[in-house]
Amino acid sequence: MISEFKYWQSPPDRDIALEKAFSFVTFLSEGKMDESNKLVAIADVAKLKEILDASFKSYLKLIVDDEEWDDYMANDLTFYITTPFDRDEDKMEPLFSGNSFILNLEEIFSFKLLLREQITPVRMHFKLEQNSNGYYLKLIRITADS
Repeated sequence: MISEFKYWQSPPDRDIALEKAFSFVTFLSEGKMDESNKLVAIADVAKLKEILDASFKSYLKLIVDDEEWDDYMANDLTFYITTPFDRDEDKMEPLFSGNSFILNLEEIFSFKLLLREQITPVRMHFKLEQNSNGYYLKLIRITADS
């Protein structure tokens, strides 16, 4: 891990974990890779951006029949991810594998991403892990709800 990585000394509660994951997504959409790398463990942020861009484009080609989106298809769509802080959390459908307010070690949670303020089926999954420095979030997968 990088030396500036942000660890917790004890397991966070759901709100704090979501806030850190939301900040990660916000920095990612703003192109601030160095900042996003301090919040969530991920092997290759550039590869993540490629995967997200391809996922959004696949979704748009499959679902959306709107000429307004045609102008965006040549761009990196990760820059159009709406910051989660600006939206109704319920629409993002956060899901937690545990049933307590404080996350358990190796608990997984996920939420849907918004693209230009519209909910998408693209979902990011995070896992609470621990090492000698403390507790941290790790991005473990990207999926699309059906």
